[in-house]
Amino acid sequence: MVSIPFEPHLRFGQCLAGRYQVFNSVRHEKVFCLTKAYDLVEDRAVLLFTFPRALFRNFPQARAQLEFQADQLRRISSPFLLNLLFVGEEEDLFFFVEENPRGDSLGRVLRERRRRNQPFSDREALGLCWLLCRTLEDLQQSTVHGFLHPLDIYLEPWPGGPIPFYPRIAHVGVRTMLRAVRFPLEGLEEEAACYASPEFDAYGPLQKQVDVYGVGAVLYGLLTLRAPTGCFVRPSSVRPGLPKALDQILLRALDEDPDERYETPLALASALEGLWVLGTHRRELETAADRLCKADSPGGAGQAESRLRAMWKTRPGKPAEPPEEGPEAEEPLSLALSDRFRAACLILLTLLNLGLFLEAFMEAGSSRGGGFPDEKEFRRWESVFTDAGLGRPTGPVESG
Repeated sequence: MVSIPFEPHLRFGQCLAGRYQVFNSVRHEKVFCLTKAYDLVEDRAVLLFTFPRALFRNFPQARAQLEFQADQLRRISSPFLLNLLFVGEEEDLFFFVEENPRGDSLGRVLRERRRRNQPFSDREALGLCWLLCRTLEDLQQSTVHGFLHPLDIYLEPWPGGPIPFYPRIAHVGVRTMLRAVRFPLEGLEEEAACYASPEFDAYGPLQKQVDVYGVGAVLYGLLTLRAPTGCFVRPSSVRPGLPKALDQILLRALDEDPDERYETPLALASALEGLWVLGTHRRELETAADRLCKADSPGGAGQAESRLRAMWKTRPGKPAEPPEEGPEAEEPLSLALSDRFRAACLILLTLLNLGLFLEAFMEAGSSRGGGFPDEKEFRRWESVFTDAGLGRPTGPVESG
């Protein structure tokens, strides 16, 4: 395989499209460069993916495929994707812009856990892969991912979530485009290359089952901390506590023949649901993911977000749940009203406390003032004491 040397001439501080200021390189894989940048217009950090135009010189269909896929991705908004923000060209570069992840890549997390011999728990591994299946199922309404591997999955912190983090899939379609120009694994780490499906390596057609293989390979790595090299050790033999049924699910998802795998990522997700001994885990995860989708949708649910919400609610063999009604359907309004109500209650409570304090202060002042006679009365008592030649009265004094 002939390599295309790609020396990215992006400089620190360089500005692309008049708004994306370049910072430091994240990954450099000869045929593309992943760089951190800052969007000066939106005032936020982003990721820049840059390719040399020479890469498409002899493969115009690859450029057309990437542009078409980018157009499809821009119509999707999901909290489980690093959403595509912009596509452009500058000088001899073709680039697109993605959201910036807050967490680290799954590849780096796996390496660190392998170093500490700390595999993911059953709940973490199954929860992450269940979310990956659901996200890929929605993505496949527009395109297939083609090659899912840990370096292209980021783990976002999930405070208060059913698992400590949730996945965000990045760089959708980049590897399938590089496959079209005959450089699918150029510059990729050897371990990450092990996650490629057999049909991806053999330049065969990529159907929905290719993403089933990707999720199965990721799940295998999470449970065993081993790369899916093709000679699979049963996870239950590495971790005796795992159910035997999981071995069968993984062997089917990782079958070399695409027709022998689960037909869709959703079918694999349904199989994984049956492994949840504590049935409330899946329901809790589904509810939390639905809330995440609502929070990610600016100004209400769009078409893509509505599809994603419907996807969380619907499973094979189970009818869709009725639409939400009552307080949950009006959650943004009820939250705003509840905030105002709490603020009003706080103000009223403060005023009440202030009133009680003033009342107590006035009562204390009046009790002290009532014990002292006025000036006229004092002088009358003083004359009585003086006439009697006493310092203080010894009995009752008659007025008169």
